[in-house]
Amino acid sequence: MNTQLQLKYTSGVLLFLFLCFLTVPSITYASIPFSQDPVLLVDDNARTAGQANTHVEFDFNGNLHAAWVDNRLGPNQILGTVMMAGSLEPSTNYRMHVGYTTENMDFAHIHRTSWTTSSLFMLAMNTSTPGSFSFCPADINVTTLPAIPSVTDLAAFSSNAMSGGVVSMVMAGNRLVYAIEYANQILINEFNVATQTWSGGETILGGSANIEYAHPQLAADESGYVYIIFDRHDTSTGYYDVVIQRSWSNTDVLTFQVEHEPLPIASTIGWFDPDIAVTGSYVGSDLIVAIAYIDPDPMARTIWYNHENNGDWTEPTLLSSTPYALNSMSTTGMEVHGPEMAFDADGDSLYVVWADSRSGMPELYIHPIMNQGYTTTSDALLTSGWNIQERPCITTGPDPRNIAISFIGTDGVAFNPFALVLQPDFFDRCDADPGTTGLWDSWGGIDVNFAHIPYSQPACYGLINNTSRGTLLRDFGSVEHTGSLSLQFWDDASVQTSNFFMIMTNDNQRGVIRMLGVRNETTPTNYSYYNGSAWIDSTVPRQTGWRELIMTVNESGTTMQIQYQPYMPGMFTIPADPGMTTFTSLSIEGGDTTTPQFFVDDILVEAIPYISVQPVPATSPLFLGIALVLAGGMITIHRIRRH
Repeated sequence: MNTQLQLKYTSGVLLFLFLCFLTVPSITYASIPFSQDPVLLVDDNARTAGQANTHVEFDFNGNLHAAWVDNRLGPNQILGTVMMAGSLEPSTNYRMHVGYTTENMDFAHIHRTSWTTSSLFMLAMNTSTPGSFSFCPADINVTTLPAIPSVTDLAAFSSNAMSGGVVSMVMAGNRLVYAIEYANQILINEFNVATQTWSGGETILGGSANIEYAHPQLAADESGYVYIIFDRHDTSTGYYDVVIQRSWSNTDVLTFQVEHEPLPIASTIGWFDPDIAVTGSYVGSDLIVAIAYIDPDPMARTIWYNHENNGDWTEPTLLSSTPYALNSMSTTGMEVHGPEMAFDADGDSLYVVWADSRSGMPELYIHPIMNQGYTTTSDALLTSGWNIQERPCITTGPDPRNIAISFIGTDGVAFNPFALVLQPDFFDRCDADPGTTGLWDSWGGIDVNFAHIPYSQPACYGLINNTSRGTLLRDFGSVEHTGSLSLQFWDDASVQTSNFFMIMTNDNQRGVIRMLGVRNETTPTNYSYYNGSAWIDSTVPRQTGWRELIMTVNESGTTMQIQYQPYMPGMFTIPADPGMTTFTSLSIEGGDTTTPQFFVDDILVEAIPYISVQPVPATSPLFLGIALVLAGGMITIHRIRRH
């Protein structure tokens, strides 16, 4: 809508951000606000167990798709579900292989591809014939959403592998590539989704005397080059190391260049379970390669991380910086599942997830690494009491910080697939007329003549300095939400008369309001905040430049944060205010005839409707009954670790 809106307050000219809040169990870390408990993916009210090997992926419209191995419709079938963008309600579960109703499907990966926006492509492994493996692709048509996607089975390929091992899959351009560990070698092949054909046969890595290859993991860059990392064991010397290779081209992804050994010192115990993530392009020479792996020391089980920007791929050793420990464990026998890594859509942030048992049982942790994998932060606990059973999966969506993590764990009822999801209500890059984006319920006084803006790459909103303040409004009516809001704001610290605020309020609870920003009636040289009854000056001085402002709502209330550079460490955090815990609307407002024009960019909103859910106690009759039934007999699912 093109509605003009003016809001008046008793003092000050304001740039407003309104939010309204309520109490909900949440898991929050800095600018990664998973503002809900893990979401149950199965639609089985009886909560029978028997699922394994979860995988998640966002499609091009931000809808989240999940797949896992399930025995409810037959031995080891691939079932899936969809969460529409802006919703945390999984759809009815559906079979992701139409024709394989009596087969034994052990593993599945789902991928979006740059080749088409109408489909996802899924690749699963069929082990119904003893001693034989086949890889079975399927086309998941997403144009049918919100109805259940239609599925078309595609041509299968019989692998030379005769038994299960670590499997990894990746989409490189229009090619689905798999790697499987078998008989101390690694077998690799590709399925072309454009022509719906397989290559002639599998490429084999390894095969030399006394050399064993294991634990392959795949990644692909933006140009379609494929990267593989794996363990290598020289049985003649007893040494283990980790090896990385890249395909010769983005058209021949089954031929690999010389091996690179990124670890400076080999081990006689063995580095293991490595993972690799890449962003940028080898062709564009802006390639960033990141790896993570587990320390072999049984007393440590440390997850190590390293990275390198090495677009020309000419160094004899790929990674030259000092490895960084992502976690710290000091007890023998600790479990570690993972690590798994993913860059965000812009390649600015890298997220590493894993499960370890430092607290007694395996719990899920995340470590955000900013600045294209260069700036580590700290690991954060994402679950408590969930007893993670296998390697988690992480994926990122088409918008920055659109993240989903799936895992097999228990909430006290049964071991099932769950997902933690950061699914923004919307992401406005401020590069189009707000009246045409469909994101705002009303707006006015917004300068959309991007060409003259001096402070940003063209594309940010100017809030006009005239009697009609610039305003953007998103209204959720009476429905209360939890979630987060972040944006970038250009602060001209030389102007001491300007007022700039982020404001959070609850329209269902009149008078509940929180603010953050610059206020010329108090100390205009520092940022200030309003705690519901009075303005308080912070100790953080203003500096000219872009600032990222973040507001997050969880069970503790409202947290307000300022960063001197968008998406970077160095954040100033105001202590959580418990006085406001839900929101029903948000608005951005600023500018008048006495102040310079305000500029905002990259407005990211996560809005999750509040639903109160009471967990079933582990000692309840329901739980005990299910436990007894499951103990009586269960189809065992062969668990295969995967990328």
